[in-house]
Amino acid sequence: MRFSTMKLEGCTFLDCSFEKGEFVDVVFSACNFSNCNFSDSYFNRTIINSSKGLGAKFCGSTILHTTVKECNLNYSNFDNCKLEYFYAEETEMLGSNLTQCHLKHVGFSRLNLEHASFFKTSMRGLDFRDSIIQGLTVSDDFKELKGAVVDLYQAAELAKFLGVVIKE
Repeated sequence: MRFSTMKLEGCTFLDCSFEKGEFVDVVFSACNFSNCNFSDSYFNRTIINSSKGLGAKFCGSTILHTTVKECNLNYSNFDNCKLEYFYAEETEMLGSNLTQCHLKHVGFSRLNLEHASFFKTSMRGLDFRDSIIQGLTVSDDFKELKGAVVDLYQAAELAKFLGVVIKE
């Protein structure tokens, strides 16, 4: 399926398959695409605003020049995605998978990434200071965390990975 130069507003797509779809210059506004399959899809110049995608599957997709704002993407799956010029703001991504992703020019602001998995995804340069990152899943060598920007409290939380106990 190919979607180009359109605005989808207030639409509901539940358990739909958009596998290998193409979305160019598309705006999703106040839509519900929970449990939909967008695997191996291509997104370019896309805006997803005030939408719900609980459990949505984006595995293997290429997502370029895309903004996500005020959405609920809890338990969504972005495994093996290519995210370039991707910005997410004020969005719930609790328990989401961002494993083995290629990130380039990615920005996060005020996200809930609690219990998200970044296994084999470099977090270098990502600024998490205003986001929730408790309970992240990373590899045993914690390589993914190298270069991530966190605040003092988040650093104390991440120190637990090393077995460090911080007391006052």
